[in-house]
Amino acid sequence: MNLFPYPANNTLQIDFISHNNLLNLYDFFIVDVFGRKVGVKKQCVGIATFDVSKFKEGVYLVEIWNQSRRVSSKMFLKHD
Repeated sequence: MNLFPYPANNTLQIDFISHNNLLNLYDFFIVDVFGRKVGVKKQCVGIATFDVSKFKEGVYLVEIWNQSRRVSSKMFLKHD
């Protein structure tokens, strides 16, 4: 999983290519420290862009799901 820019500012792009290079559909979630899903993109083919300009600064968890696996990573958000 690649997150950029890092730390995120106004937009966050998530790039995820599966190891078998198949065009699988994934659900992307941004989760706050309280476990609430604050960003959702469903049925994406390996890439998603989020507008995070209205999110509070801090640490979030980025999760990617499909039918067979789940991948997660921390994301830091800092506004200029």
